This record gives sequence, C-alpha cells and structure tokens, in this order.
Amino acid sequence: MLKSLRKAFLGLKKILYILLSVSLLTAVSLPAQKKTDVLLKFSKQGGLLRIVCESEETFIAKTKATAAFPHIKIEFPEPFNLTAPKDLPFELILSEKSAVIILKEKGEMKSFRLSNPARLVFDIQKKEKSQEKQGQEKQSTQILSKVFVIDAGHGGYDFGITAGNANEKDVCLNLAKELATALSKKGKKVFLVRKVDQYVSLADRISFVNQKTPDMFISFHVSTTNNFVIYNTKPEEHASNEMRKSIS
Repeated sequence: MLKSLRKAFLGLKKILYILLSVSLLTAVSLPAQKKTDVLLKFSKQGGLLRIVCESEETFIAKTKATAAFPHIKIEFPEPFNLTAPKDLPFELILSEKSAVIILKEKGEMKSFRLSNPARLVFDIQKKEKSQEKQGQEKQSTQILSKVFVIDAGHGGYDFGITAGNANEKDVCLNLAKELATALSKKGKKVFLVRKVDQYVSLADRISFVNQKTPDMFISFHVSTTNNFVIYNTKPEEHASNEMRKSIS
C-alpha cells in the first residue's frame, strides 16, 4: 500500500513539473504588451491655444477626455508612448493610461475629434481685456423704463407686406410677443396693442397707448429692404407736441 501511494505521488509530482515547465515557457514566449504611440502637439495664435493628441483611429475613438479649468484629463484605452515637444506652455502629468494637462492661463475650452489623421483637439480661447471689459459693460447695462406698450403693425385683413407665405402682420406679432416675453422676465410691465391676428385701427392704437401712459412705446413694421431702421420722436419737437394735442 505504501509503495503504491509513493508511486502515485511521484506520478503527480511529474505531472506538476511538466505543467510548471509549460507555463514558464509560455510566459517567456509571450511578448511584452505593445504600447500605442501618441503624438502631442500644440500651437498658439493670438489668444488661441490649440492642443492636439494624434494616434491610431481606433485608439482615439476609445479615448475619453474631460475638461474643467485648469485641468484637461485624457484617458486612453491602453498603455501608450507619448511624444511631445519641449517647452510646453502647460504642465503635463502622465500615468500608465492617462495624461493630465494643467493650463496656466484661463480661457474658454472646447474639444472635438478630427480624422485623417485621427486626433483629439482642445481649443483654449483666452479672453482679451477688451472683451472682458465689454462683458462687464454688458452686464451692467440696465433697462430704466418700467412700462412698455408694444404695437404689432397691421393685423386681421390688413396683411401689410407679403412675400410668398410670409405676411408682415404675422412677423410683427411674433416680434412683439418675443420682446414682451423678454421684458417681462426682467420685471417690466408690458402691454400688447394686439395679442392675436386682429385688425386694430390707428385711432384705437393711439387711444390704447394714451390709456396705458407707458415709459416707452414700440411699434413693429417690416420693410422690403435689408436695413434695420429705428424712428423716434423727441418730446421737445413742435410736431410731436402738436400730435399730442390732437390725440388727447
């Protein structure tokens, strides 16, 4: 019995030795995992910084990118070899399957993919001082008038100018409604001379405006030219005073 057990043990040992030898040979014969080459480039023109990652099409297609200033994180699907120029205008941190770009200057960031060759592109547009100043001025602009009357020209059987299926009365009404909505969102009180497709006489329009006593009266009309024209009257003008007397 002891002899048979010893024989079985020696047989099992031989099998394990063979399996171990095969495993070692397989491990030695397997090549190291190939890394995909990635080319990192950049260009600067004016206030625009463009960063480009170029590689194989399937590799770029599986690459993910997230951007939130000052970081741009690029996650590759597998290990990679990165080639990049010296003196980068940003900090670059690499790991086995990712690259993190740390920007030095703040700007508006956009990313997109291009083909032939396949590449991932990041555009960082720096804001000029003049643009920042304009933005500040735009934010500080306030509408002082509180009450508005908006008149959509024509209406009903009075079509105004027509071109194909477009009528001046409909265009004016749409513009009037859009402006009324925008002003209302800013807390302004807005009255529309007409809210639907209906005819309103000139006398009724004048009467409506006088009843509401607005800070500003706006009347929409459309012309056959491409020009945008604003007509206004000054209270001190004699003609305006005479008109007020006639409609009071």
